[in-house]
Amino acid sequence: MYLKEALSKAFEDKKEAYDELNHCKEAIDSWYEKSDRTPWLFGNAGKELPKHSLFGQSFGDLESYKSDRDDAYNDIQDVKNRIANLKQEQHDLFREIEEIKNQIDQVKSDRSNMYNLKKQYNKKDLKDQLDNLQFSIDELSSQVREILKNKEDYIYQEKIKCDFSKLEENINEIKKEKIQYIKSFDFEENKQKRKKMHREIWLKQNA
Repeated sequence: MYLKEALSKAFEDKKEAYDELNHCKEAIDSWYEKSDRTPWLFGNAGKELPKHSLFGQSFGDLESYKSDRDDAYNDIQDVKNRIANLKQEQHDLFREIEEIKNQIDQVKSDRSNMYNLKKQYNKKDLKDQLDNLQFSIDELSSQVREILKNKEDYIYQEKIKCDFSKLEENINEIKKEKIQYIKSFDFEENKQKRKKMHREIWLKQNA
């Protein structure tokens, strides 16, 4: 209600400001017309007008009309700004009202859904469903554990079939022999043999 009345008052002020502006413009036009008319037509053409006069035409009157016109322009601009602000405030208010309405509608919808759920299910039904779900979860967990156990057993049996321990022993033995073979290169006797062999090969190639 406040915004509606404020806008109505602002538009009235705007109309009054425009009326005042038009009045000032007419006064200015009238002043120029009178100053241009001949004395035969009650004008002042050819006369030197004073700056101020209590009874006759003067430049002071013209300046006063122009000042009033400028004030009217300023009043119009102020009223326009006031109207724009009030319209924005009105727009924001309408938007807030719309949001509140949407929230109310959502609450009503949620409440309706809640009532519908209550009609469809009762506590006992929900408990039974939860128990069934828990039972299914336990069953699946048990199956997973059984699968993992079977996997371990299978791997163990396959190792036995392949005589895995024997294979490990053979591999370790090969590793030891390899290490021993590499170390043998560091024996002094073997070093001398390699030198002698290299010398003989070199002599044959350069004979």
